[in-house]
Amino acid sequence: AKLLSHVTPSVTGTEEGSPSFEVDWNMKEPKHIIMSSKNNSAYFLEVSDPNTCKQISVKRQFPHPSSVYGVMWDPFNPTRFITGCNDNNVRLFDIST
Repeated sequence: AKLLSHVTPSVTGTEEGSPSFEVDWNMKEPKHIIMSSKNNSAYFLEVSDPNTCKQISVKRQFPHPSSVYGVMWDPFNPTRFITGCNDNNVRLFDIST
């Protein structure tokens, strides 16, 4: 297997290089990835070209009150995803808003 690309989200005010716990690729929108992180955030990532995966960039950060351990795209709506946080809450987000 060949590594095509990687990204370490670095967002102002967050812990650089914070480990990600889970990543989910949006099957309906191949440029979209969601990632959970120890630094109390979920990240919406975008792949510049899904065929080559040469560049992945952070598009949005979704702050949480605690570490985010799980993320998953909504299988029926490509703009929504769900997160599982260490505060025992599940949150639903929509990237179109």
